[in-house]
Amino acid sequence: MQHYQLTYSSLGVASISLGSSGMGPKIVSGSNASNIGYATSFGNLQITVGEGAILRPTSQIEGGLLSGALDSYSITEDLINDTDNLAFIMSSEVNAQHSRGNDLNGRPGQEMFSTFGLTAELSPSASADLQVQVDVTKPLNLPSGTMTAQYDKVQELWTLSGDGLASPISGKDQIKGEGFTINIDWHSTEWRLF
Repeated sequence: MQHYQLTYSSLGVASISLGSSGMGPKIVSGSNASNIGYATSFGNLQITVGEGAILRPTSQIEGGLLSGALDSYSITEDLINDTDNLAFIMSSEVNAQHSRGNDLNGRPGQEMFSTFGLTAELSPSASADLQVQVDVTKPLNLPSGTMTAQYDKVQELWTLSGDGLASPISGKDQIKGEGFTINIDWHSTEWRLF
């Protein structure tokens, strides 16, 4: 299967575009060539094509070595997430076992591992002026999984949603959840918590 489209003008000038549909971005048009790069967003690798400093993401990579590299990157991210999940389960189980017993002085066992935390990852489309501060107030009450916050310009309101939340949480400059508070300075489009 051909993963690019090659066409010739009536003068014999060649153009090459990505993808088999012929609608993908042109990487060669006569003597002009586009720059090909990549960007990462929320753990995904995306190929970008463009001229000069303007590179736009494309989904026209359908096969070949480049498609294989994208798939490998995606699988690596999945493995990292699975390993993190396994570490969380093991740490939680060891902590639970420790809390069931007593130490040599007869005091109740304490947790050995810290298994909770939140970090914020800004979307590439977010403003450079956006600042997010996450304060963890009760680590044992933190929701699990990835959560996404989006800004509604009309209502001037941030909404945080994710599988670990019973329902979305909203706020203008602050979002208060079970075990955490998020303070937001400035307005943009999207970021994620892990």
